[in-house]
Amino acid sequence: RDKDFSWDDLNKLKEELGQSVIQFVAQVNRIITNPEIINNLGDKRDHFNKVVALFFNDINNFSNKIRELREQHENRSGPVKDINEFNIYNRIAISYHSLFVELTTLVTPTLSDIMLTVSEVTNSTVIDQPVN
Repeated sequence: RDKDFSWDDLNKLKEELGQSVIQFVAQVNRIITNPEIINNLGDKRDHFNKVVALFFNDINNFSNKIRELREQHENRSGPVKDINEFNIYNRIAISYHSLFVELTTLVTPTLSDIMLTVSEVTNSTVIDQPVN
């Protein structure tokens, strides 16, 4: 029965989580490198800069959590062999799933704040560009 579980599944979870982080960072990078936005911040510049700094600090700390979790299984591959391995596998899988929730909870308020600030200072079509 334990043969249905593979350490490689944890690598997939790690990759999906990493892709989510990359997408959020790309979204913020598109905003902070857009001259139309940056040049129109005016008196919102300090607030904007603080929120962006908070976003990147949060993302950095979050990335460290992913790294710590990855280190717990990076030398394992193939099928989960026994109940002891399954317990480790299961704990790590649950941790990855809770990190997905944590990521959303972590970045949503900051991202919303950034978007709101941007929409107040510029044409909102600038930030509605799809992610490549």
